[in-house]
Amino acid sequence: MFFIFNFPCSYLNNNENRPTISYPLEAVSNTKFLCCHHGLFISILLSNNPVVVASIGATAFIVFAMPNNVAAEPKRIIGGHLVGFFVGSCFAVFPFMDILFFKAVWFSASVGITILLMVVLDFEHPPAAGTALGMALVGYSSSSASTILISVVILALIGFFAKPFLRNLV
Repeated sequence: MFFIFNFPCSYLNNNENRPTISYPLEAVSNTKFLCCHHGLFISILLSNNPVVVASIGATAFIVFAMPNNVAAEPKRIIGGHLVGFFVGSCFAVFPFMDILFFKAVWFSASVGITILLMVVLDFEHPPAAGTALGMALVGYSSSSASTILISVVILALIGFFAKPFLRNLV
């Protein structure tokens, strides 16, 4: 087993020699690091919607830090984000969006209906609610659609093929 960090424990006001703590190299894999940042780079490159970028980042965390979790399955990743995208886009065009109360109600309803549809369709993926909120905030655009589709498919494929080499870190 390889170790990347090896440093002595230090305690305040205690100069005794303590055993060292070593962290295994498998805990921080270069493959996970590169794959995770590849998906986030595409999201940031193609989108100017910070909420959608945050939801894709949360998906990357689930895929690479908890690969055996049910939310890391490819059908849930792709299906959840597509449900969030469509519901959020629909809620972006409701009337009275210039009044703060109605805006808050529409945004909340978009997240709530996205969660309901994900549960009914068996696509539970928590970060997809952020996609719904992001799309309700900015509305439909082809750049947002391509960002979500490309990022989600890339993360699902990488997670699917890399799953035998990944382990739960959380």
